[in-house]
Amino acid sequence: KYQMAKYDGKRTTYYTELSGPASSTPTVFEDRMGRTWLCIPGKLNILNNGKFINYPFKELGIPNVTSITEDRAGNLWMASFDGLLKVSANLVDKLEVPIDTLENSPRINLVLGRDEVRWTSFRQKLIRYDQNSAAIYDLETIIGEEFIYCLYADKKGNIWLSSSGNNNKKLIHFDGEKFLVFNWVNVTKLTFLNYIFGDNAGNVVFTGGGRAAL
Repeated sequence: KYQMAKYDGKRTTYYTELSGPASSTPTVFEDRMGRTWLCIPGKLNILNNGKFINYPFKELGIPNVTSITEDRAGNLWMASFDGLLKVSANLVDKLEVPIDTLENSPRINLVLGRDEVRWTSFRQKLIRYDQNSAAIYDLETIIGEEFIYCLYADKKGNIWLSSSGNNNKKLIHFDGEKFLVFNWVNVTKLTFLNYIFGDNAGNVVFTGGGRAAL
C-alpha cells in the first residue's frame, strides 16, 4: 500500500492511493502557491487544498514528467524524456538536452541552483544550464555502470549526488570545480539513500530506509 505523508508542524496527514497517487512517487515538489506536485510514472498530480488534481501535461504535448522545480519568476521547469520544459501560463517552451537521447534512462532529475542555474542528471551525466549554454559532466569513471539517483543543489550552490547503490554507494559533492567522492554508508550511516534535500537552517538532509541523517 503506497502513501504520502504531509506534516504541517502540528499534525501529519496521510494520503493513499485511494485519494490520489496510484503508485510510488519518485518526486514531490511544493511551489510558491503551496501546491504539492507529484511526478508519478504516467501521471502528474497536484495536491491543492487537500484534493488531488490531474495536470493535463499530455494535452500540452509534454511526455512523461520525471522531475519538477520552479524559478524566481514562478515558471515551472519539468524534466522529461524529451528534454527540459518551461511551463508558464500553460505555454510550453522546450530546451533541448545536448545528448543524443534520454530514452531508457532509469531516472531523470532536475533542480534549480544559485543564480537560476538549472541542473539535470540522467544515467551517468550531470548537465549544467546557464541561460542558453550547457556544460556536461560525465561521471562514469566515478560511479561506473550505476546511474545518478539523487540530485540536490544546496544554498551555497554546491551540488550533491548519489549513485543508485546497486553495486556501489557513492555520495558525490561538486563545488563547480572538483568532485569529492564518499561512501554514503560511512557519511550518513544509512543503508539506503533515497532522497537529499535541505532544511531551513541550511543543513543537507539525507533520507532512506525510514531514517534521516544530517
